[in-house]
Amino acid sequence: MNTPTCTVQAAQYATQAEALHGVRHQVFVLGQGIDAALERDAADASAVHAIARDGDGHVVGTARLVHDGQQGRIGRMAVLPSHRGQGVGQAMLDWLHVQARSLGLGSIVLHAQLPALWLYLRAGYLPAGPVFEEAGLAHRPLQLRLDGTMAVSDALGAQAALASVICGSGRQLCLGLPLLDPGLLDT
Repeated sequence: MNTPTCTVQAAQYATQAEALHGVRHQVFVLGQGIDAALERDAADASAVHAIARDGDGHVVGTARLVHDGQQGRIGRMAVLPSHRGQGVGQAMLDWLHVQARSLGLGSIVLHAQLPALWLYLRAGYLPAGPVFEEAGLAHRPLQLRLDGTMAVSDALGAQAALASVICGSGRQLCLGLPLLDPGLLDT
């Protein structure tokens, strides 16, 4: 998958672990102060890994998909600070969604760090629980159904669903509602 700023491909963990961990170490350990022991785990060896490279071929992002055959879990999503806000995270997320569908997964879950929450909400994820702390950082559990519709249960879910529709509309979106809900549309 390509964007104007990066190319996303599969990474073979056995041969590209150093590149994957290099980005994760820079983002999580050095950038966020997460304990280095939490950056790696046993799931790395069997996960589907995405690697993003800039136009010069430098690794600028990585993410992974762990699955059990029915549900996937996206994690270790890391983009170098110099490349944030350029579509790298979205490109990796899109690539992982393609992989999840090709594996026949029915849903994907993830724990979103709060500063990155809207990346996932715009992509169709909905809140799946309250904010909690993981590795010393606030996260929100999210879920995306790949095999059906999802129920919206709160205001954030409604905003997320609307954001997903707007972001996915392509060119133009017209809302024809008799009463516009300012609480929903202001955000």
